[in-house]
Amino acid sequence: MIPNLNKNEIAIIRMLRRGMDSEQMAQELCLSVETIYWYRKQLLKKFEVKSVAAVVASAIEQKLI
Repeated sequence: MIPNLNKNEIAIIRMLRRGMDSEQMAQELCLSVETIYWYRKQLLKKFEVKSVAAVVASAIEQKLI
């Protein structure tokens, strides 16, 4: 199943792929670190995985990024 992602979720996956941490993502997206944590939790749920590495791998497999 391909999850429905919004623009911030796609941006966060791309930043995870580049190795950015939550603080760097928050600065780049002009969001709080807590909001980044929330998005990361949502991505784990949407992809039905237990790690952000698995989110990135799944997004690449499904050609979402």
